[in-house]
Amino acid sequence: MENQKASRSIFFVAMRSIQFAWETNKTIFVTLIGLNIFLGFIVYYQFIGFSGIVDEIILIKQGKSTFPNLVPHALVLGFAFLIPTVAQNIVSYFRSKFRLDLDLRLDLYKIDKQGDLDIGTIESNSYQTLLRSAQEWGSGSMLSLQDFILTSATSFSGIITSMVILWSLSGWLVLFAILAAAPVYFFYKKYSMEVYRIRYFSIDDHRIISNRISHFEQLQKAVDVILLKLKGWLKGQVGDRMTTYNNRISGAERRKAVSYSLLSLWYLLFLFGAIALMTYYTLNGIMAVGALLLAFNTYTPFTRR
Repeated sequence: MENQKASRSIFFVAMRSIQFAWETNKTIFVTLIGLNIFLGFIVYYQFIGFSGIVDEIILIKQGKSTFPNLVPHALVLGFAFLIPTVAQNIVSYFRSKFRLDLDLRLDLYKIDKQGDLDIGTIESNSYQTLLRSAQEWGSGSMLSLQDFILTSATSFSGIITSMVILWSLSGWLVLFAILAAAPVYFFYKKYSMEVYRIRYFSIDDHRIISNRISHFEQLQKAVDVILLKLKGWLKGQVGDRMTTYNNRISGAERRKAVSYSLLSLWYLLFLFGAIALMTYYTLNGIMAVGALLLAFNTYTPFTRR
């Protein structure tokens, strides 16, 4: 039940975040996604340019080519380094501008919503819990989701490009890469959801903790604590709730660390398999030396995304 509630919450926040970003500035939002997709695949042209240079140098040493034939490969490599740098600067500018627009719209949106509430609603526990959730997760989670969407566009573009390159060299490399990366994705999603659920269902506890701590920070409340001798009770409440929360988070992180350590062995298994296959192809003339470098440089980033 809690899993379903957390999943629905994540989906709702994600959809609302996308809608909010779209309504804030459609042009910049689409431009950022397009630029991040572009950055995802342009990096692989560095590998292509470098592998072409290596193969051309070998042909020149064998007397089968000449130095002028290196020029196209050098140009590809040069532009493959120059263009991402320029594009990244443009992305940084637009992302900064978009964040400012988003912050402004979020603040005005919260003022509109909170200004229409009645006193009874504001004083209710449910509203205070919701307000605490908004303060802790509202703008921060929305901005994080915006960044996640943009980085996902880069990663997705890079994955598609790397799969195309690997497939052009050997279908087995694609299979090895997918088998190595799939469990990592599964466990990353699993433990990210677990940490989110712990934090989501601890919002009310954090509200109570903040309330208890405020008794030592606000003058009138601090006087009441002294007169009524509430120090021990308040300290116990804060300590118990924080200890429970910290133990749950630490448990999730511990399980994540163990799982990722085991997954590293799984990853190495397929990495060695891919290296063995690439070595076999190169030694038997099926794959050129430059193609070997291209395959290796494409395979390793793909399995670590």
